[in-house]
Amino acid sequence: VTGAPMVKASADGKRDKLKLQQMVYEGDVIKTNRGDKAAIAFVGGAEMRINENSEFAVESGGGSRPTSVFTKGGEAWTRLLHGKAGMNIRSPLAVAAVRGTEADIDVAARMTVKVYEGLVDVQNQHGLQSLRAGMMTEVGGPGQAPDSPRTMSPSDFKTWQQGLTPTDIDKSIERLNGVQRPRPARHPLPRVADSRHTLRPRAGGKGDEVT
Repeated sequence: VTGAPMVKASADGKRDKLKLQQMVYEGDVIKTNRGDKAAIAFVGGAEMRINENSEFAVESGGGSRPTSVFTKGGEAWTRLLHGKAGMNIRSPLAVAAVRGTEADIDVAARMTVKVYEGLVDVQNQHGLQSLRAGMMTEVGGPGQAPDSPRTMSPSDFKTWQQGLTPTDIDKSIERLNGVQRPRPARHPLPRVADSRHTLRPRAGGKGDEVT
């Protein structure tokens, strides 16, 4: 993590500073302000890095269901760590279904989707666009279909996500998914990560933590 991101717990609505070595659960909301960033690795094999001035609600961490988050405003960079992983980033404007490797999704008055590697489908009730690496699209506002994909220019590529580089996520998720224990009532989903820490599953169950 960078700065002081906050997490609102779904269980009691309490807001706390997001810390390393803590669980994040379905329904929890992660909020970043100016200068804040956070990186999360999901059980289902997806990694998401959240930029400043963003708010994302965790809908599913993956596993038996696709990894999914929802935002009304914010920017995230996603990376899929194995071939079976997938991630849906939902907003009031459209759904970005990440089926490739790396993508950047920015939601404000409009939704902008950029694909660095792999494939992403951007869809709402008005249309569907499929993007491959090096392409981008926008949804201009409510009631509008995604624009036809266009090739990204060098200035379209962003680098903010490079400030968060978690360590050993691939091995951590492999170990995590090898733990066969019953889940508690609130399913532990992602871990909070940064480049200074090695990620390891918590011994007490199929959760995630940073150490």
